Amino acid sequence: MNKVKAAVWLVVFGFIALVVFQNEDYFLNTPQHLRLNLHFFNEYRSPSLPPAVFHLLFFILGAGVVYGIGAAGRFRLRQTLKRLRTAGAAQEKELLALKAELAQIKGEPLPGAQNAAVEASVTSPSQPA
Repeated sequence: MNKVKAAVWLVVFGFIALVVFQNEDYFLNTPQHLRLNLHFFNEYRSPSLPPAVFHLLFFILGAGVVYGIGAAGRFRLRQTLKRLRTAGAAQEKELLALKAELAQIKGEPLPGAQNAAVEASVTSPSQPA
């Protein structure tokens, strides 16, 4: 899948490069300027730049806006994950306490002690006879 995705992006960037190369006079050699007139402020005119620079600036601005919107969502998800992990740890602790209480009521060995004995017998060195 990654190779297919890389091939698709290569085709897209190749197509963009082809369009820019075949229209080099428009994209690189024809200076343009932007103007902004809000009727209650003075008209603003940007410096004369090639259209390729304007395209790049607006692309970077859009990528920044999208990243900012995504960062807010990631922050909320991170907080939710932290809250859920804390709740899960608390529930796990409560479950172990209830299992220990149930084992004590039934008169069975504690669940944690049983696992520790098995682990100790497996990991302890053997005694010579």
